Amino acid sequence: MRICAVTRESGRFFIFKAASSPSVFVTRSRKIFQRTIFVLRLAAILAVLCGASFTPAFATPPAGYYLVWGDEFNETSLDTTKWTYWEPGTWGNAVNVTNAVTLNGSNLVITSYTTGGTNYTAMLASQYHFHPRYGYYESSIQWGDTNGEWSAFWLRSPTMGTWLDNAYISGGEMDVCEHRYVGIYGTYIANIISANIHWDGYGSAEESSGSPNVGNNLQTGFHTYGLLWGVGTYTFQIDGSEVWDGSSVTPTFGSDAYVLLSSQVNDSSTTWAGYIPSGGYGSQTQSTTKMMVDYFHYYAPTNVIFWTGAASAYWTNSANWISNMPPLTASDLTFSFLSVNTNTVLGSNLTVDGLIMLEMSNALSIGGTNTLTLGASGIDMVAAHQNVILTAPMNLGAAQTWTVGRNIPGNLLTVNGDVAGASTLTKAGYGTLILDGTNSFSGVFNVDTGSSDTNDGCLCIANSAAVAHAASPIWIRNTGTSESTLQLSNGVTIVQNVNMAGRNPNVAAIENLSGTNTLAGGLTFAAGGSVYLLQSDAGTLSLGGTISAGNTATGANTLTFQGTGNFLISGSIQNGSASPLSVVQSNSGLLTISGVNTFTGGMTVSAGTLAGAGALVSCNGQYPTGWQARTAAA
Repeated sequence: MRICAVTRESGRFFIFKAASSPSVFVTRSRKIFQRTIFVLRLAAILAVLCGASFTPAFATPPAGYYLVWGDEFNETSLDTTKWTYWEPGTWGNAVNVTNAVTLNGSNLVITSYTTGGTNYTAMLASQYHFHPRYGYYESSIQWGDTNGEWSAFWLRSPTMGTWLDNAYISGGEMDVCEHRYVGIYGTYIANIISANIHWDGYGSAEESSGSPNVGNNLQTGFHTYGLLWGVGTYTFQIDGSEVWDGSSVTPTFGSDAYVLLSSQVNDSSTTWAGYIPSGGYGSQTQSTTKMMVDYFHYYAPTNVIFWTGAASAYWTNSANWISNMPPLTASDLTFSFLSVNTNTVLGSNLTVDGLIMLEMSNALSIGGTNTLTLGASGIDMVAAHQNVILTAPMNLGAAQTWTVGRNIPGNLLTVNGDVAGASTLTKAGYGTLILDGTNSFSGVFNVDTGSSDTNDGCLCIANSAAVAHAASPIWIRNTGTSESTLQLSNGVTIVQNVNMAGRNPNVAAIENLSGTNTLAGGLTFAAGGSVYLLQSDAGTLSLGGTISAGNTATGANTLTFQGTGNFLISGSIQNGSASPLSVVQSNSGLLTISGVNTFTGGMTVSAGTLAGAGALVSCNGQYPTGWQARTAAA
């Protein structure tokens, strides 16, 4: 067993050599190298003497992945620039303390011990240091559990369960391996582990998937435990062999996650790991209940490159990227807690596949006069924890989606630079996208994803020139229980038609934030629900084109004007070819209707002031409900 353990040590050395660069946060001493060579030679000699073949079990990543971040634990104290003492204080039936964590120059050791009738242990997390996402995660661990205690190597999204029934945004918990000495009925299971995935929080809405008990002979020695996490894929490995695939029973997580190495003591809330021994685990110096970790490695796909900015602000300086990997056409440029400089400059015209913003320490800016061409991956801020400002010119090289934010801050993407291209642009995500540049973009423009159960936040047009050349119509497609809002601010005029689907929530599809903003083109309602809301918060929203229920909206459709601001309707309000349209005024400001209208669904005035109602004579030949009390002179 000694030789096997050291053979894994040799495997670690060869991994390091293959992925070595000044940017990879792992080190290897000359002493380890010399010891490795000696033991490899000794092992080979013993193997020959025993008549056996010698094949080192190198811990290598899957093809197409490279080492980005990790810890060899070769020091004598914990590197607190990488690890946080997670959840200090009482947790279950133990107190998490820092002195339960030691390093012996080769391994991390978490010791569970008992003093004065109180149990002590520890949990470590990469929280606030590095929150990766898709990639290959691997750790070499030797268990030392006993009754009432279990250890684990796992990942957890910081927003797990924040938005129930939206696991993509919220993320989940992925238990690469959970180890117990005994099971719930006291059955010996130290030779195996289980892998589990949880999402939608830890309450009544929690959902999960999990493996059967897997592996064999894991009770002694070091073994490698790995998770290959992709877009909707989750495969778990032990010693390089796949033991469970949770892809078909688990939703896709888009959030990032921090890494945890933990040892837990608990038999009061559950006996999942049996009962704590009556005398506890012995003193800190006597306890044999030790979780030992040889290393942790995170490998990313080679097309996902991580920015540090350690050398300068320029993307063209390869020293600013992990492993000196410069941006290429297929690259997804990733900004994270590893980004020490977040005020960045392109440095030259560049074409990349997309931008990924994970959690960072500071807001991110991307500037310069050179043009950035974005491919199909677009902008991914699903896991962003800071706001992003883009001032460099951009070109849309392919149809793409910009998914914005989940946290505050982190839910605001401001694009002040010019945007060009003829490809389709779709806004997604809870956060807000602000367009404030002078853009020649001429493609199809989708305010949302067209979902029936998603909150796609807000898209704010703060400059008429931002969408002056976009294709007509501009699409607001969310239906059913979905939400999304096209916001107008700062004297904006939209010349295109706007196609607006119905939905059920009372969330405005179009919102006037301030000033006088104009929808000069037509407004056509499409199927999806019976609620069509326009909102004016301040100033005036002017609609100069035809407002129609269109030819797909069926049933009773109601257009509601709401908010504290004003509306000016100079275009005609009409029925669609499939259904009549009714109008409701609930805004507390002034609603002025000056066009010739032919809608027949009736009108209700429940607040504010209505002016110009003489144009409503064709509305079933009747004055609107509430007219006598609330209208101004026509």
